[in-house]
Amino acid sequence: MAAFLFGPLGGMVPLKVSRGVTDSPARTMSELVTSGGVRYVQRGRRAPRTWQVGRAYEGPGWAALLADAAHGLLGQCWLYDVAAARENMVPAEKSAGVGLPVLVDGRPMGALPVGHAVTVQVLAGRTYTVSLWSAAAAGSTVASFLRSPNLLALVKAPPGTGSRSCAASFTPLADGVVTVTVSAGGASGLRVHEGGPDGRFFSGHGTPCKVAVQDPQRTLELVVDRETRSAYQVTLMEVGKPGTV
Repeated sequence: MAAFLFGPLGGMVPLKVSRGVTDSPARTMSELVTSGGVRYVQRGRRAPRTWQVGRAYEGPGWAALLADAAHGLLGQCWLYDVAAARENMVPAEKSAGVGLPVLVDGRPMGALPVGHAVTVQVLAGRTYTVSLWSAAAAGSTVASFLRSPNLLALVKAPPGTGSRSCAASFTPLADGVVTVTVSAGGASGLRVHEGGPDGRFFSGHGTPCKVAVQDPQRTLELVVDRETRSAYQVTLMEVGKPGTV
């Protein structure tokens, strides 16, 4: 299985890369120290990522799609990071709110407001799970998610007491979007991830995300009569605002 999928929405294809991909978040931070020795730090809400991907001993076909994207021939392209999708496809700032704390996988996080909604892009044939944490009574609807204009599914609280993971899974038949809406107060730790329910919470950066592609760098490794082999390196930079499809 490829670690990444790349391309325009509705047309993403597997992107095979060498091991050791670097994913570098860049959170903006500014610091101020007063004359009285008090330090203040202002942090950006999120950290846009940059991926360095590459592949050795490949023909020009490996970089063709990436080169087209770098030239602007494909319009807006997206990157689906499989490892990130298995953790959480929802940006961290949209997973928790500022309400009364809710225990999320053992950590206190602010409750989300009723009506809080997040939209993520999902791919056909992959199983996804929508989950969040709540102490609601068993059978209570904690959230709903819209898989298509006419298909609404519910996330209900399982049996038990105290804060616990409430989850529902689905497998889309076609690429599209899913919009999750919080239905009850006292819920936090919103997560959409690739895979089945696991009773865990991981904060995410958001995936898939829009990316800008720098022109591929090529190092020639072999040139013969009918064949060319090269090592390629490409930089993909996250752009735009996650959660906006």
